[in-house]
Amino acid sequence: MDIYEKLKEAGLTGNEAKVYLELLKKGELSANQIAKNLGMDRTLTYTILNHLIEKGQVNYIVKKNKKIFSCANPENLLNQVKAKEILICDLIKKLKKIKKQKQEETEVNVYEGKEGMRAFINLAKKQKEFCAFGSTGRAFYALYEMPAVAKQVEKSGIKVINI
Repeated sequence: MDIYEKLKEAGLTGNEAKVYLELLKKGELSANQIAKNLGMDRTLTYTILNHLIEKGQVNYIVKKNKKIFSCANPENLLNQVKAKEILICDLIKKLKKIKKQKQEETEVNVYEGKEGMRAFINLAKKQKEFCAFGSTGRAFYALYEMPAVAKQVEKSGIKVINI
């Protein structure tokens, strides 16, 4: 890969890379000289030079009321990378401060015997959905009031899952 392509990968556009290389090779040039050497429109050359100045890649001085452009230190190519690194480091700090949202808590209770069965029924009546695990088939017959409770649960539309 040649220097031109590497400059493009480093963040310069194609025309910026051409102007940058021309200034690097020739030293100090006016915008007219750059435009003539590269066969570019003079106004386009000024636009490109202004972009390179903003990126810190080109400097100019005024000699006899004329701007003379030259390349800045090539290490300035790292400025964009360093700026992104600072931005990303700051972003990482902010991302680490974001707390995970609490997930809906799951409650597990163990009920035993007839009193446990009554507590389970009263709790199930208050919920829209209820899941029980580990009940036996005989649990339905443990309380004499179970048939009436089963009808209430059925009428209320509560979804009860008993595994």
